[in-house]
Amino acid sequence: MSLKAELIVKENARNNSARDDGDKEEEIDESVLDAYMTDDKRIAPGIIEGLRSNSRNACLEAATKLSQLANHREKAAIQPILDSDLLQTLVNIMSSEDVELQLQAIRVLAVITSGSSEQTSAVVEEGALPKLIGLASSTESDDIREDAFIALGNIGTDSQHLRTKLIQAGGLNPPLDVLTNPSTYANNSVYHAAFALSQYTHPSGGKPPGYEVTERMIPVISKYVLYQQDETAGSLQHSLLSLSRILIDDVSIDKARDVDLIPRLVHLCTSKETETRQNAHLCVNKILVSSVDGGQDLINAGIMDVLKTWITSEDDQARQDACFVTSNMGLNTFSHAEVLMEAGLVPLLAQVLSDQGDTSGARDDAAYTLSTMAINWGQDHQEILDTILEANALEALCTALTLADYGVVEISLQGIFVLVKRQWNGRQRAVERVKAGDGIEQLRRSATTECLRSTTTIRSNLCSIDMRVETENVALADAQVLPAQSEPADDDSDKDEYEDEEFEESVLDGYVTDDGLIMAEIVDAMSSSDRNVRLGAVTKIHRLGQKRESIAIQATIDSGLVHSLVQMLSSEDDRELRVRVASILLFITAGSSEQVPAAIDAGALPQFITIASSSDDTVLRGKALLALGNIGADSSQLREKLIKEGGLKPPLDILANPSTYPGSSVYWAANAISCYTHPDGGKVPGFEVAEQIIPVLCKFILYQEDETAGSLEFSLTSLKRFFVGEAQVEEALKTDFIPRLVRLCNSKEDNIQHEALHCVCQIIRFSVDGTDALVNSGVLDFLKTCIASEDAHDRKHASWAASDLVVGALEHTKALVACGLVPILVKILLDSKDVSGSRDAAAWALSSIACNWGQDQTDLLDALLEANSLEAFCLGLDLKDALSVEIALKGILVLVKTEWDGRKNAVERVKAGDGIKQLRAEAPSIERLLQLRDLQFCIPLRLHDQIFIHERRTVSRRQVQDIFAQVESLNDDDDGKEYEDEEFDECLDGHVTDEKKIEPGTINALGLSDRNIKREAATKLHRLVQRWENAAVEPIIDSGLLPAIITMLSSSDDYEVQARTASILLFVVGGPSEQTTAAVEAGALPKLIYIASSSRKTVLRNIALLSLGNIGTNSQALRERLIREGGLTLPLNMLVNPSKYPHSGGKSYQQLYRPGGNKYFRVGFILYEKDETAESLEASLLGLWNVFADETQIDKALKTDIIPRLAHLYTSEDPYTRRAAIQCVRRIIYSIVDGTEALIKAGIINRLKTCVAFEDVQDRDDADLAAGNLIGGAFEHAKALIASGFIPLLVEVVL
Repeated sequence: MSLKAELIVKENARNNSARDDGDKEEEIDESVLDAYMTDDKRIAPGIIEGLRSNSRNACLEAATKLSQLANHREKAAIQPILDSDLLQTLVNIMSSEDVELQLQAIRVLAVITSGSSEQTSAVVEEGALPKLIGLASSTESDDIREDAFIALGNIGTDSQHLRTKLIQAGGLNPPLDVLTNPSTYANNSVYHAAFALSQYTHPSGGKPPGYEVTERMIPVISKYVLYQQDETAGSLQHSLLSLSRILIDDVSIDKARDVDLIPRLVHLCTSKETETRQNAHLCVNKILVSSVDGGQDLINAGIMDVLKTWITSEDDQARQDACFVTSNMGLNTFSHAEVLMEAGLVPLLAQVLSDQGDTSGARDDAAYTLSTMAINWGQDHQEILDTILEANALEALCTALTLADYGVVEISLQGIFVLVKRQWNGRQRAVERVKAGDGIEQLRRSATTECLRSTTTIRSNLCSIDMRVETENVALADAQVLPAQSEPADDDSDKDEYEDEEFEESVLDGYVTDDGLIMAEIVDAMSSSDRNVRLGAVTKIHRLGQKRESIAIQATIDSGLVHSLVQMLSSEDDRELRVRVASILLFITAGSSEQVPAAIDAGALPQFITIASSSDDTVLRGKALLALGNIGADSSQLREKLIKEGGLKPPLDILANPSTYPGSSVYWAANAISCYTHPDGGKVPGFEVAEQIIPVLCKFILYQEDETAGSLEFSLTSLKRFFVGEAQVEEALKTDFIPRLVRLCNSKEDNIQHEALHCVCQIIRFSVDGTDALVNSGVLDFLKTCIASEDAHDRKHASWAASDLVVGALEHTKALVACGLVPILVKILLDSKDVSGSRDAAAWALSSIACNWGQDQTDLLDALLEANSLEAFCLGLDLKDALSVEIALKGILVLVKTEWDGRKNAVERVKAGDGIKQLRAEAPSIERLLQLRDLQFCIPLRLHDQIFIHERRTVSRRQVQDIFAQVESLNDDDDGKEYEDEEFDECLDGHVTDEKKIEPGTINALGLSDRNIKREAATKLHRLVQRWENAAVEPIIDSGLLPAIITMLSSSDDYEVQARTASILLFVVGGPSEQTTAAVEAGALPKLIYIASSSRKTVLRNIALLSLGNIGTNSQALRERLIREGGLTLPLNMLVNPSKYPHSGGKSYQQLYRPGGNKYFRVGFILYEKDETAESLEASLLGLWNVFADETQIDKALKTDIIPRLAHLYTSEDPYTRRAAIQCVRRIIYSIVDGTEALIKAGIINRLKTCVAFEDVQDRDDADLAAGNLIGGAFEHAKALIASGFIPLLVEVVL
């Protein structure tokens, strides 16, 4: 069961405040409740006896007490009830004809089903499900029916498995029957019936039921929505919520349309009841996204008038909801966009977007709406652009460039570019209005923040609105407009004396014909034998380019002059001619991706490389370097060609010897390298290029002391982009670059500080050794400063750096806590006015400390609690990002559920700080967030890996219990002692002394030679660990028993002793690093390796493999020691020869060695294993996915036959295998062109088409993302995708 469900859904369901009648719980003194439980967390014997009594009064009294305990203590009462073996008794009582007894029993069961998945499953396994369904259907007691619905709802939201079981058992019928005839039931029964159905569809229980189920639900729920006129009714709100989850396509929406639901939804969108209105908005959004006909029905029912009302509302939530509806409305068809325009919504949206004081999130959605109208429809329908321009939406989109959400900034930029780039009647007006307003400055700022993820060619777009200043006055680094930087001026030789000529601009009108060609006389003059005539013609084209660049570029190409210009560039005896020609060719390299190849095809590239390498003319060298940068930033094909032809050498030679060149040459060389790494030109060059560039850049950064130098900023920018893997960071570490980087983090130059911070973030994300070096150089003090800064950019990125740091290694986490960063992060998370994204990062950082380390290192939980992290997590539930909300919930759960000294304090603080109510109050908005996350529209982009919490990969509880079950079955003594639960616990209590050590008798017995005594002692320790888990490990270590236990592993003549001691050791090495290290130091490693290699007993070998896996995943040092001592040999042998070994245990020895191991054996095993349901296959694929983070490993894998196999597994019927194969394919497509080509040849596009049609939302999304990455790689790949007929399928998904 998901963590969200556990806190939000179940506690909300159980709480009696959820009832419409507002019944209050009976007040009971806590001391009375204390008497209902024993000190060892069991139910009091008197209650147990009473429940099992034949006396009706005694049984009712006991059941009432148990019900009171469950209702007041909730989660704390569940496990004691189960441990006291009362579950079957309670289920049996449900069959009683005594209504009072039934009611008390079912209330207890309803609380139990609000517990963990194991606890909920226990209720179902005891046979409660059919009885709950029967009571919900047939009882005459409203109270019993309501509690039955609560229990059924909890079961339905627990997991996919239990939801399916519930529906198959008929659990859908009772709530549907009530909603079908609501007038015949009490209001509370109707409410809880609607609640149960909303739980059956809740995302935490897995994907919603399929259409074969929802086709029954939709008509009933829709008719109930039509019936229920009380807009404050919770039953109406839950019904709308259910519909918002199951109206997912044309078929399901048509079912709702059949009962004329649409007009009612439109009416409810105007409700004064906030939750009713929001849930109606969710339904409307789903209909707009999923059904064109449904969207038309909404329009016909008057949704536009509703939207106009709410967009102008003072209610922040209503305004945001309405803007979000419009953002989906403008996507499906032009007719919908046209209606939106004709209804007068465009000016209203522009007003919302222009209101920079609006923090509701409505501005983001307004920007999406206006931009997508321009992008999707404006390019073919000029009236759309006219309307947008007249409504002042262009100016509004410029203000959107300051928004915190970079995705919104990006799409706003694309909307602006449509208005100023497209050839339409209003283009000139658009350009002038951008210039007249603050648009230019906003564009400059957005272009230099390096926050944009855009794949659009910003360089050429900025050119088109005359933003390009002369090349020597403004550096067009990264093909973007840069802020003023300190640009070295060595002498007048750096100045292009031909750039500042004065002339009448009106003369330019005579240089171009009406059909966009250079005038014939100028073309003819270009081929004249007279040098002055040629120079005059070149000068005219040069001047045209200076003032009307975009016109000059295309006219020069269309007039066939590029070849002549390239030939003139080689005229070494005529400097003026060469400089002017170089400027014209430079303009062309700054053009669009269709224009730049004209210069390359004419032979400009080798000319520019030669000039940049050998020319003594500073101006010419600068122009050549700038042109090389433009070519390198244009596309992946041109970048590869540039590098192949030697384009790396000139700028690297300059940066390697900066003191021998003028400052301007160094500047342009650094600029060229930064362009070679710019995202516009495709992915960053691979490691074979990076290993040439990174050392040079690092040494140059060590050399360049002037922190105002643009060359320093460009170099940091390039490094930031190269730091995408551990190998790249290692290259930088060889140069002693880290201390200098940390000093630059404190630079007074904002741009330098920002770029240094980005480098730090990348190093922390990808390299443990790099993080070590940063921490040792004092980076934590810098992060403290940044996180506490008023600068939103620094605050956000430093917070994300902290979140990455705490998932790397325990020592880094402890250093972060020790330096006092936790209180600062808490302060960020508590600041609800911060919209920079820093709160999300702070939530991830704090929760990562709790989730990754706090459960073993409770001193970290102490630090979190002391810093008020718990209260911050509760406030973090209002974050807009669903993943951030989920991670905040995880942080809360770790603090209140982990067994540690501060747990009680944490629980009390949640209660005292109103935390429980806050969790319940946030439940609807959290639910809504999950819905919006599925609906939010975005332009397809080339995606990068997201940062997630990296949880430690230890053996799961289920794996351990499976092993224990097998070990317990080994006891072949005829008189084997049976341990009942209570007797078992009594035996355990005597095994540990008050000083938390193993009692002396057991210690002595382990050293005796008597086999039976030794076996009995091992059995005691085994059962102690089995029951107490980690709480038993410390006493074993502190008692000095590890050497004895490890020695007993060699008892090859006593299999049971071997198995029991191996199981004990399994728990020891599954604990914190200190415990694992203690076991290794005591000599466990060679013993485990020997058993894993030579034992013929499958159970024993599996235990050894699991233990080795825990050691391998514990720390870098232990992993290296394991590999050094031969710990890889067996798992690799098993993968090489899988047919010789049993299939069990495969997952453990595959996954727990992540990321160690030999990649090629994994490949071989994937090719061998034909059973697609095998966990070992899934684990091998996941291992391969980790390996594929290094592009060189993908290259090696391509030499095998793995690609066709991956393409086949992409559509495997086994969901786990399919998901793992999808991850591998996505990484290949994202990382390497050759791999993508191999996948295309193997038929991956047809597999993608199949996945797009899947019902599974995740599979569909993954296929869409893979297609987006494929298109972003190479033009021929995009053509193959289009030729396959994939585009219509994507359009269907969008519609």
